[in-house]
Amino acid sequence: MRLTSTNPATPKILAVYVGLLVDVVARLNISAEELLEGSGIAPEQINDVLWYLDFDVFKRLYDRAVLLTNEPGLGFHLGMQMKVSCHGLVGFAAMIGKDVREALEVAQQFVGVLSNAFTILVEVGEENSSLYFNEVFPEFSIGESGVMAVALGFALMGEAVTGQRLEGVAEFTFKRPDYFGRFEKLIPGIVRFEQPCTRLIFPSAYLDLPLIMADPMTARMAREQC
Repeated sequence: MRLTSTNPATPKILAVYVGLLVDVVARLNISAEELLEGSGIAPEQINDVLWYLDFDVFKRLYDRAVLLTNEPGLGFHLGMQMKVSCHGLVGFAAMIGKDVREALEVAQQFVGVLSNAFTILVEVGEENSSLYFNEVFPEFSIGESGVMAVALGFALMGEAVTGQRLEGVAEFTFKRPDYFGRFEKLIPGIVRFEQPCTRLIFPSAYLDLPLIMADPMTARMAREQC
């Protein structure tokens, strides 16, 4: 594990997410060199799957990306490009599980491998279930755009691993951003703002949907590696 600092009080995040951010801003005509300027991060470092950086460094990069692209809704671009493979071994283990339930169990159990700045919680109900997102360190918050990126990414990854159109409800604690109207059509369902918590609500029947790349034996090995 490689860190940009040894401060144990600072949350960490896998550098692969910097790679995702670099890919997204490149589509908006911002080079990796321009984005990473002054960060102390070399472009080749973002391909190191074992390298963690301080979350506040990532947050500064994210804020710089918003500034350079002049796109306050950058999180939607990020969410649209967030493939399961972006999450490394944890994403692989989830992707080859038996069904959506198993994939979410993997995500809930091993999200700390990706970053200790977030936790997720699956709450199963009789008719509807919820996937809660929680930022552990409010002082290191990635902001409303980043939170929506994670929520949209999870929703679209669910469609990718099941091969089916999935719809539900997304709830966020903050007010509706001014730019939201430009991206509303990308959301597979209803969005509510100024809610008590951040979560995705979906029919519990989705939990039993099989994954198109299910491989039980390899999935067990991947979970052990996680």
